[in-house]
Amino acid sequence: MSFRIVLILCLTLVGCSSNQELAPDTATITLFYDDTSISAGVLEDNTFNSVLADRVESVTFSGSIRKQDSGYLVDMRVTREKKDPRSTRQLDTSLYMEPGKLVNVGGVNNDVYRLVLK
Repeated sequence: MSFRIVLILCLTLVGCSSNQELAPDTATITLFYDDTSISAGVLEDNTFNSVLADRVESVTFSGSIRKQDSGYLVDMRVTREKKDPRSTRQLDTSLYMEPGKLVNVGGVNNDVYRLVLK
């Protein structure tokens, strides 16, 4: 009888500990392009979204982040809309990152994007 109780307790502990979600412990994600940067806070549902707009252009930076081993898997989208002349450029990508390391993401035309997790 005591063997069954110990076995049930062990299985319960293993089940509860393996069922925890690996939530990101990063607070912000920052995108750098040209001479500009845009930061977004990581929300409880592991998503981020930020918009930077002025008279010349509007930049939307959004995506999601998931804990993967010692780093993070980041799915992101950057949309830049110029107002005059009217044009839109968009970059969608997924990449593996480690906190605190600046990563060159890629670019569209002459725009180069860099990303850092903090």
